[in-house]
Amino acid sequence: IPTTIVIGENQSSNFIKFAIKDNETYEGNETALIKVSGANYLGDEAKLVVKDNESIILSIQTPENSPTTIGSIVPITISASFARNTETVINLSTDKIKRFQLPSTVTLPANSKSVSIDGKVLDPGVPEKKETINLFASATQYISATKTLDLSSVNISEIELSFSSSKISERDGYRATYATLKRKTNSNYDANYTFVTDKKDQ
Repeated sequence: IPTTIVIGENQSSNFIKFAIKDNETYEGNETALIKVSGANYLGDEAKLVVKDNESIILSIQTPENSPTTIGSIVPITISASFARNTETVINLSTDKIKRFQLPSTVTLPANSKSVSIDGKVLDPGVPEKKETINLFASATQYISATKTLDLSSVNISEIELSFSSSKISERDGYRATYATLKRKTNSNYDANYTFVTDKKDQ
């Protein structure tokens, strides 16, 4: 702002230009108090609200090669692009709550740009193939973050296929041999299996 201004003779007012500097740092909205005084005049003051145009962007980081088998602990860092002078509660979630556990919230301390938490790979109790899940972080006045995490397949049964006779003749017909399909692990639930052959004409 200008340090002085002149109101000319026989003038009742004058215009003042105020320039706002963009410091590219998040500070939140601030109120500036502008005071004015002049010889032989009573002083006055007015408030000016300066809105911060920087957005705080959240991000989620996980190690590139974290183990993702059942019971594995995955270290997670939640980061913000700017630090605030007050603590912030960040909401956390995942789209696969039966496979991955997160705290529902974490507090980002005042004047800090990051906070660390642990996620845990859960046992869903049923076979699950390898899949990619999403982790979410959000907070009021922050731009939300999403991070993908690849989880290993779990509870996949080991099976064993054997035949009563591995050599048969075309004339042996329907009862040429019989097969036994044995589950070696995870036999405490129903499971469907599909047979295919490379000799469909036989």
